[in-house]
Amino acid sequence: MGRRVAHPARADPGRPTGRLCRRDRQALAYDFRGADARLARLATAGAAGVADEITRQAQLARAAMDAVQGRHAATAPRLQVIEGGALAAGDTAGALDALLLRSAVALRLEGATPAQLLMARGDSLGWDRDPALAAASRCRWAAIRSRQGRRDEARRLARTGAALAADAGLRRQAAGCLFILATEFARSGLTDSLRATLVPAMDAQRAAGDLAGLAASSQWAGYYAITLGHFSAAQRYLADAWALAARAQVADVAAWTALNRAALALSFHDAAATRQWMHRADTLMRRLDDPTGRLEVARPPGPSRRSGWRQRRRAPAPAGGAAHGRPCGRAPVAAVGGGGATRPCHARGSWTRPRR
Repeated sequence: MGRRVAHPARADPGRPTGRLCRRDRQALAYDFRGADARLARLATAGAAGVADEITRQAQLARAAMDAVQGRHAATAPRLQVIEGGALAAGDTAGALDALLLRSAVALRLEGATPAQLLMARGDSLGWDRDPALAAASRCRWAAIRSRQGRRDEARRLARTGAALAADAGLRRQAAGCLFILATEFARSGLTDSLRATLVPAMDAQRAAGDLAGLAASSQWAGYYAITLGHFSAAQRYLADAWALAARAQVADVAAWTALNRAALALSFHDAAATRQWMHRADTLMRRLDDPTGRLEVARPPGPSRRSGWRQRRRAPAPAGGAAHGRPCGRAPVAAVGGGGATRPCHARGSWTRPRR
């Protein structure tokens, strides 16, 4: 077991630890511009010992913020470099943080198999060295197994991740694991189980101030309400998702919410609103590294799209969007990553993770 880093409340604001904790608070408040400005200074300020570790964490946090905002393709190679630097320095936990975020980006861009290979590398390094990594890794594996159709395993892993997070006092991570479990039930068409899981997840996200995670959950809830023909409920959920995504600057949720709102307008035979929301969805998807989203937007509106929605109502299997790329729906910086070092100041009220 290595040294412990100072508690943030006692950290000098002028020292790297103090500046990184202040970045963490800014990111949690969704002030990405302010957080990024401070991180940019830390990310190039490498020095011996703790400064090297903090520099890597700052680089990782910047990559995580870029991923949350939809810049996945540019993020992947940076994460590979960060992982390699951490391993070379003997910072195993830092390498695991990078692998966790890399797997989320790979799941979005390339699918389950590349993400699985990255997670297997983390398995060999040992996720259980840290409570946040232990919980987040189970949830990431749950998301991968859900994509692969391995339903029972996905549910078991999501529940285990939620329990580990709750035991460690990681409220956002626990809610994120419940979100993964809810999306798995949605893919299986298990409406009662979906509601019984998604509603507590949304309550937990709201209580924790996790706007990014709540935006994703609201988008999923709205989508699923459409598939069930509950259009009034869908309107409420999607309006919330749109507003929350804007506040949290979660680009992928905004894009898929716009697409869902176009489908909802089409259900009401509102051609003007359908065109308006499709235009917004198209504009947003073009900014994202989301090939699935761009293909969905390219589908022509009209009877074919409307019949597709009716088919999903009979056999719900939500196809992507926020859920595909939002494995831990939880802390903004961890919305794609979920690792411990990306959240050094709020992971149990203190930054005391032992480095091994």
